Amino acid sequence: MANFNEALEKTLQHEGGYVLTKVNDDLGGMTYAGISRRSNKSWEGWKLIDDGSMCEERKEKLRALVNSLYRIMYWNPLKGDHISHQGMANVVFDYAVNAGVKPAVTALQQCLLYVGHKVAVDGIFGEKTLEALNYSETTALCNAYTLARVSLYLNICKRDPSQHKFMVGWLTRALSYTV
Repeated sequence: MANFNEALEKTLQHEGGYVLTKVNDDLGGMTYAGISRRSNKSWEGWKLIDDGSMCEERKEKLRALVNSLYRIMYWNPLKGDHISHQGMANVVFDYAVNAGVKPAVTALQQCLLYVGHKVAVDGIFGEKTLEALNYSETTALCNAYTLARVSLYLNICKRDPSQHKFMVGWLTRALSYTV
């Protein structure tokens, strides 16, 4: 079964690692390890970050809080521990972190339909979606999923041209996932 830590480390590489960032026009606003302050106002890690002093003990606590948030908000809803192919677990997890669980699952379900599985396209990662994912030919599914991600990014830029500056990073991220 898939390993959460492997998926998280790959995603954190795209999120900039364990650093605090604020990029102009980034709709997520200030982030730490990819965690948006705007979307996660009550995350306990902000207290440690706002305090300013970062001894080794605080860094370890912050790392544990990051891992916990990603596991609870993204990995668990995707039933990551039950995905049989690590590469697919990595890409679905990364898409969920980047775009949200429901959009990532909806795109996955559409791709599963494309490769011949009968699943409901409802954005809910249930047992039928898990079963279809685990019994899919992964190369075709991953390629279709990558195209779905590219389509999402193009639509974001079409709706909001200020987001064009993120396109190369988004495309690089999407294309880095192959199985």
